[in-house]
Amino acid sequence: MTANLLLIGGGHAHVTALRWLQKHPCPDVSITLINPRTYAVYSGMVPGFVAGHFSRSEVESDLGRLCTESGADIIHDSIIALDPIRKRAMGQSGKSYPYDLASIDIGIVSAPPSVSGSKMHLTVKPMSPFVEAWAQVSENLSGGVAIVGGGLGGVELAFAVRHKMRSCGLPDTVPVSLVDQSKILSASSPSLRRALRKRLISACVGILEDTEVRGHHAGRLELAAGQSLT
Repeated sequence: MTANLLLIGGGHAHVTALRWLQKHPCPDVSITLINPRTYAVYSGMVPGFVAGHFSRSEVESDLGRLCTESGADIIHDSIIALDPIRKRAMGQSGKSYPYDLASIDIGIVSAPPSVSGSKMHLTVKPMSPFVEAWAQVSENLSGGVAIVGGGLGGVELAFAVRHKMRSCGLPDTVPVSLVDQSKILSASSPSLRRALRKRLISACVGILEDTEVRGHHAGRLELAAGQSLT
């Protein structure tokens, strides 16, 4: 009897599993990957892509080719609900997918509610649509960039954006701002916070702490503290 394994999402774990299956086929298991896109983005390379070190093709994995080479099927859909009793997954397309075993690897979504209705902002996660959008947005960064979220990921992204601007010949007077509702790098060690703060200042990255984003209007980010950023 063949077991039906459903892989929901094209995240790192499922990409790794499919690559393992290329060398270790499982004839008694029918494997189906469900993902809305034909490719997956390797998140560890995204800052390098933003900075201009990597091309888009270098940060993306071809899920269709990977499935073909590992003996799996691929379906382009998004799962919006699971029925663990009937063992069925419901897709955004309206289709229902039966399974014996299901694995979920869809990543996370970062969408600040205060600006989620704006056409002028990009959400970094999920990363596939971000990579698509950045490829177009990065053609003109002369208006400046504000990054909401001062964790390690936000700091790394700020450095990458500044590097991209400099490589495009833009002066450091074009603003790159890092905004956090508390303190940046609050989960990091004091020594790391001090070192990265110095690097941010050296890279001409503005740091705005203890303030929340209130909205996005006319190309400017409105902060609770009263500041307005491009």
